[in-house]
Amino acid sequence: MTDDDVQAALRQLRGRSTQRVDEVTAAPLAALAATLDHAERPPLPGDALPPLAHWLFFWPLRTTSGVEHDGETGRHAELLPPEWPQRQWTGVRLRFHHALRVGDEMLRQSRVQQAQALPEGGVRLTLRHEITNAQGLALEEEQDLVCRAAGARPGATPQPVPAEAHFARLLTPGAVLLFRYAALRFDSQAAHDGATGLLPPALLATLAVDLLRRERPATALRALDCTLLRPVPSGQPLRLAGRDDGPGHRTLWAQDAAGRLALQAHAECAD
Repeated sequence: MTDDDVQAALRQLRGRSTQRVDEVTAAPLAALAATLDHAERPPLPGDALPPLAHWLFFWPLRTTSGVEHDGETGRHAELLPPEWPQRQWTGVRLRFHHALRVGDEMLRQSRVQQAQALPEGGVRLTLRHEITNAQGLALEEEQDLVCRAAGARPGATPQPVPAEAHFARLLTPGAVLLFRYAALRFDSQAAHDGATGLLPPALLATLAVDLLRRERPATALRALDCTLLRPVPSGQPLRLAGRDDGPGHRTLWAQDAAGRLALQAHAECAD
């Protein structure tokens, strides 16, 4: 693409928006708990949605023939640039204002907040989502993506692992976990990533937050700033860890089988 073509595509992207409605239902939440190895009672009307469980809703209901062979055009397809079909989720920032609960009707309004050309080719996008219920704004989310031409897979820059963990968990995410999570989200991209041996970034973030819930069950998550640093192979050992950084602040991270930092997040909590 020429520079003029890139700028024209960016102008079309900026401000692009869409909205979806959905209802918080109990069955996906019960299935997520089972997927994450929690033996819990089924959710009841009025129960709060766990952090990041909103990703189970607002399914991308595209026909099978309307999805590419690798699932790339599934989620948020209306907002993403067809000129750069290779999409990489690089981070997310969330702020939780009040709980979404089983039985709530939800509205998600989404738009392209930022679109910037990359020197090495492709574009960096920030998608903004706002989810409201009858009580008003419940959740704000900003997702960062890098979109490139098909086949482009840049290498990751190594990052130092935090020096001390106050809690940790070792697990090996296998095919059953990946299949269940992709099915819960009706996510063909996650299914493709799992089939090609990569852990979906949303699942990696969910596992990190699930560690916080296991180790600090009294903690209420108020905000999360999460960065994906490198793709993680599925079927290999994964270390999830966390550190208490003082009242209301915690660091979470994930390391791949080689000990390299794959994901890091800062959590603001109400203890």
